[in-house]
Amino acid sequence: MKENKADITSTQLVLIQLIFLLVGLILSVSFVEDKNYTPIIDFPSLISGIQWSLPLIIFAFFFNSTIGQRIAPFKSIMDHLLKGPLRQFFAFSSIGLLFVWAVLAGIGEELLFRAFLQTKIGIVAASVIFGALHFITPTLFIITTTIGFYLGWIYQLTGNIFVPIFIHFFYDFIFLLLLFKKNNN
Repeated sequence: MKENKADITSTQLVLIQLIFLLVGLILSVSFVEDKNYTPIIDFPSLISGIQWSLPLIIFAFFFNSTIGQRIAPFKSIMDHLLKGPLRQFFAFSSIGLLFVWAVLAGIGEELLFRAFLQTKIGIVAASVIFGALHFITPTLFIITTTIGFYLGWIYQLTGNIFVPIFIHFFYDFIFLLLLFKKNNN
C-alpha cells in the first residue's frame, strides 16, 4: 500500500491518545476532591460498565452490519474511516494496538470530558465538545455527541468515573475490532 503523507499512522494516533490521557489526568485531579464522585475500581463497577456498554455494543454491531452499511450516512462514516487518513492505522494495526488505543481513549477522554469538563461546564457542553473533536462527518458528530451525553449521564448516575471509562474502552475496542476485521477482509 502506497503511503500518503496525509495518512495518520498508528504511532501518531497513540501519541494523540497519550496527550488526551495526560491532559485528562492533569485537569481532572479535582474530581477526586468532589465527594459526590468517587473513583472506585471494583467488581460492581466493572459489572455496571458491562451492562451500560451493551446499547453501544449493539449499535457498533448494527453500524458494521450489512444492513447498517446500507444507510448512506453510516456508509459515509465507514468510507471516511477505512479509506481516509485513518487507513494506515487500520492497515498496520494489530489487535494489541487496538486494545492499547481503546484503553488510552477510555481513560484519557473520560477524565478530560467527564471528570473535568462536565464538572466545570455541564453535561451538554462537554458532550458537544466531545462530538466536535470526533467530527469526521455530520452524522458522526451527532453519534459521538449522543454517546458523550450518554457517558456523562452514566457518570452523573453512578458517581464513579471508572464506569464511563470502562464503557468507553469496551465500546471503542469492539468498534475498532469490527473495523479492523472489515478492513482486513
